[in-house]
Amino acid sequence: MLKVWIAAVKPLGDPTLYERWLERMPAYRKDKITRIAAPEGRQRSLAAGALEQTVFRSLGLPEEPLRIGRWGKPYFAGREDLYFNLSHSGDRVMLALSDHEVGCDVEKMREGKVSERVARRFFSEEERAMIESARDEEQKLERFFRFWTLKESFLKTTGHGLTVRMDSFCVHLPDTIGGEISLEQDVDPREFQLMEWSLRDGYCYSLCVAESEDRSGEDIEPEWVDLGRALSELR
Repeated sequence: MLKVWIAAVKPLGDPTLYERWLERMPAYRKDKITRIAAPEGRQRSLAAGALEQTVFRSLGLPEEPLRIGRWGKPYFAGREDLYFNLSHSGDRVMLALSDHEVGCDVEKMREGKVSERVARRFFSEEERAMIESARDEEQKLERFFRFWTLKESFLKTTGHGLTVRMDSFCVHLPDTIGGEISLEQDVDPREFQLMEWSLRDGYCYSLCVAESEDRSGEDIEPEWVDLGRALSELR
């Protein structure tokens, strides 16, 4: 089983909707939100909790308590057969749920030029070469963020996070989204499947799942969730 959900953060800019969702959050999520200084950051964290709560409740899953793994990754308490992961950036929040270890990442594609310093620090030589071979700056940026989100999702799946250097493994990326993605790494002995989506909304969405099953022929598409409507349906 592998499912993905996406929601927009913007509706939580409405003070009434924000407060109503905040009232529903468990203590650990409220504490996390209140410790964030920037209003936009608080809205993103609340949107992550709202999407999590909406999806978990719709599937009959426990909303809490969660247990925290060795590297800070959350898990369902008492459910060793289910795994989930959250990511947020800009106006988007993403949730992945699977019966295998899973990690996801969404990033807003910012305008400008690819930073060579950042690329040298975080990407392998082969990854940097593919970025440089792009036809123009727009494609360079797209490839940069595709690599970034795929590598982040892999590290989140393993649970190691930033304890592993991002340039210590290599993602082999097809020219266009939808082709086969492969991974060259010695971080984790398990096999992994990498996926990505282009929704033409200025964001990159990627996912990694720790399994050997080939899902390339499956129609796995993110499901949109309206957090305003979801709140009214939860009442």
